[in-house]
Amino acid sequence: MGRKREGRAAEWRSMMRSCDGIILMGHHLTDHDAVGCMAGMVTLASESYVPVSIAPGLIAKDMQLVFRHFVADGVPVISEPPENIARHIIIIGDTQQPAFAAHPGWLPLAGGVAVIDHHIPGNKSFDNLVLEWIDTEASSTSELVARLLFDAGVRPTSRQADLMLAGIVLDTRHFTRQAAESTFQQGAHLCAWGAKVEHARAYFEVPIESYTTRSQVLHDAIFENGMAFSAISMETENAYVIAAQAADDLISLRGINAAFVASMEGDVVSVSIRAREGLSAMRWAAAFGGGTNASAGFQASGITSEQAIERVRTNVEAHSA
Repeated sequence: MGRKREGRAAEWRSMMRSCDGIILMGHHLTDHDAVGCMAGMVTLASESYVPVSIAPGLIAKDMQLVFRHFVADGVPVISEPPENIARHIIIIGDTQQPAFAAHPGWLPLAGGVAVIDHHIPGNKSFDNLVLEWIDTEASSTSELVARLLFDAGVRPTSRQADLMLAGIVLDTRHFTRQAAESTFQQGAHLCAWGAKVEHARAYFEVPIESYTTRSQVLHDAIFENGMAFSAISMETENAYVIAAQAADDLISLRGINAAFVASMEGDVVSVSIRAREGLSAMRWAAAFGGGTNASAGFQASGITSEQAIERVRTNVEAHSA
């Protein structure tokens, strides 16, 4: 097992060294797990002496400081593809759906695409895939990247470790969901590298205005057959974070076995899904090309948050019949 893990780390470093540069991106609406993946991959690329840049999609206000940190650390954050993109490899983290990538139009232009993710594979793949690591038993993509760094013997900075830990915290609801032995092992490695739990949790602090919105989402929720459905209908900052927190609140209510909360930022709708043990958030989310665990979700475009929730209600009823 140890040799296999060392071989995987060597494979990723070899892939990086085979091109002129690495472009990192996640899904269109960048969350903390995608950012944690980027932070770890920046470390691996830097230690492999390969130029690396980050190409995020829509950046929520609460994420803007994080990307300013990347720039301060000398990592370019780009919004246009480099002229020599054909000699670059794009590494996509936390999604396997080409249409959900931060910049789908860049993918066929690149010299190759590498994928690292913890979701069940969807029904579409990348035409120029050069490397992938999919582990559906992992809690998060950040966990996988932390494991990759440990196996490679590469140490991130404390800030990079903080970002990876934040990604794990997000997808495990503070280590209370989908947290296996490996999750705690990688969390321990990150703490040994300088990450602090209080720093990771600070990324999820929200102002009183956001708390008020979250309360309204709970108030407006529709309850049917042990399930809760709600949407953030007003424009608000950090909408997808509020939606995730509201879904956590709803699933904690007695008698509620599944919760669905939709939010919208720009033209991207995100639906957070929570389910108690024994129910399949994975099945519901995967029907829309999304996530695969108890804290799952998906993204879509071209519809409103209210329309997304209505589609979810129809889909859930169809699968529950």
